[in-house]
Amino acid sequence: MKPSLLLGLFLLCCAACSKSGDAPTSYGDPIGIRVSSASDAGGGVDLDVAVAASKGKDLSGAVNKLAVALHGASKACPDLASLGTDKTLQVRIGVVAGKLKGPDNKPENKLAACVVDALSGKEVLPATESLELLAEFRLHTAKGT
Repeated sequence: MKPSLLLGLFLLCCAACSKSGDAPTSYGDPIGIRVSSASDAGGGVDLDVAVAASKGKDLSGAVNKLAVALHGASKACPDLASLGTDKTLQVRIGVVAGKLKGPDNKPENKLAACVVDALSGKEVLPATESLELLAEFRLHTAKGT
């Protein structure tokens, strides 16, 4: 074998063996969405949600659809009220072909798993868009209005 071919194969094998998973996603600045469902029939909880997308992606066109999806999650997961005022819940979820899609492995945290299940399948962007989202949920308090 030629030395250059051996070197190329060696480098390819080293790169494949040293890869321990995907590089962590870098996120842009978050947008804030207030979700008010405590006064809805059937109950709910009032939340402040910060949502950040993969760096370089624009969420401005998705705010309304994200708000509707988050509102649905707040009703489907009433235990979000257990966050209290001093805790947050972070959820990572993808957008594939414009629809929210949970990770292949469900979160171990039951509340996070509930939120991912409630969000999955909701259309938030055009079908041509795919990206990663990081959402941080916090119980809304009146003094933060």
